[in-house]
Amino acid sequence: MITTTITKSVGQPNMAPVSSAYTLSGIQNPDLEATITYGSPLTINDGVGVLGYAALQMLYLLSDSLDATVKFYSATNAGGSLITTISLQAGVPYEWDSSSGANPLGTTNALSMVITALNTAGGQSSSLTTTNIHGRTSLSA
Repeated sequence: MITTTITKSVGQPNMAPVSSAYTLSGIQNPDLEATITYGSPLTINDGVGVLGYAALQMLYLLSDSLDATVKFYSATNAGGSLITTISLQAGVPYEWDSSSGANPLGTTNALSMVITALNTAGGQSSSLTTTNIHGRTSLSA
């Protein structure tokens, strides 16, 4: 069991600010910490990549150096239906929690996710070839 307290910032694009700290309680899947190379997407079939939409309380993703896309699928190995795609801008965290409105997964459990590093940083062409990806979830018990 974990308890996570987050404080939202008005600097988060497309998210309504919350005026006080928000507490989430639940279980934490293994943290996602990976290095992704441009041209070599990473597919994750377990751990943080298995997301039960009904229990999901928080989803946090950050790409340090390159823009990236994160695609969630309804089956393992990027199979089944594409549920949603989240675009990450280098250095700008994506954070959704249950105070933020609709769950990004809709009403579908994600059994895999594919993270693809782009050759841009902040929308501008980049000569970098790798980025570190960080991800966290909180799921109610």
